[in-house]
Parts: sequence; C-alpha cells; structure tokens
Amino acid sequence: MHGSYGFHATGTGFVAVGRFAFDGKGGLGGKLFVRVPGTNIGPLEIAGTYSVGPDCIMTDDWGGGNPHISAIVDQGKGYFIMNVTQSTAAEDTLNNGEGRRQ
Repeated sequence: MHGSYGFHATGTGFVAVGRFAFDGKGGLGGKLFVRVPGTNIGPLEIAGTYSVGPDCIMTDDWGGGNPHISAIVDQGKGYFIMNVTQSTAAEDTLNNGEGRRQ
C-alpha cells in the first residue's frame, strides 16, 4: 500500500470518516472523525503500522492495541476493513468500512 485513501466505517453505535496515508514501508498516518451516540470525537491524529501479504490481505495497528484486517481490492485502489480487537461478548463492537484511493 502506498498513497492516500479516503475512509469511512460504521459499526455498533459508531460511524467514522477520515483520511489515511500509507508510506509503502509499513507506516501509516491519518486523521479520523468519529461519532458515537451523543458524542463527536475528533479530529484524531492516527499513527500506526501495517503489513501486506502476497494474498493482498493487510493487517494494521493504529496504536494502543487497535488491530484491523483488510482485503485490498481493485489493484490497490481500495480496501475493505474490519476491526479484530479482542473483547468479551458483552463489550464487543463490530466495525467495518472501506478506504478508497484519493
């Protein structure tokens, strides 16, 4: 992955939009705006790491144990993402989204 991507995600009591930039070397950065019931959060400055396998599956961590798995699509022009944060069933939130190359 290399370049900037517009991003949106939705989930259990959650919606977010933002922009992420991948440096082609395993580093990512971005800005994220989040809305949860009754609260707007952001902008949040995001910094983290990522890796891409030969099967175009990307794993990332935005810091603080916030991992995701993504499938890169359309020859790198986009990706589908979901959170994989470990939690109990009572605390679990299911979030997924999409990034598109800018």
